[in-house]
Amino acid sequence: MVGAVIDAYEISRYSYRKIVQNVVLAFTFNGLGIPLAATGLVHPIWGMVAVAASVTTIFINSLWGRGAYFFEAIKTVGHAQGPSSVEAEEKQRLTMPASGPGVSTDQHPAH
Repeated sequence: MVGAVIDAYEISRYSYRKIVQNVVLAFTFNGLGIPLAATGLVHPIWGMVAVAASVTTIFINSLWGRGAYFFEAIKTVGHAQGPSSVEAEEKQRLTMPASGPGVSTDQHPAH
């Protein structure tokens, strides 16, 4: 019980740090990009690139250092989701006849 409370506390501290990092990143990108774009010092295309970079940076930072999730998500875009391996194994187990010691394969009840 105490271990779970400590784990929850550590997760909340880590989450709060990520939120602060993301807010700082957003204000940095937008604090620089909006005034530059509004004054015409930056070509609109570069403004769009900056917005895309901002969103991507914040998204990747939110993954808590688990970039593999990002690339796994990209791989699955546009593909139908099939059953997970656990679901497939369970389905196979349910459709296979039982066998092993103590399991009779004949159809007659034991006397």
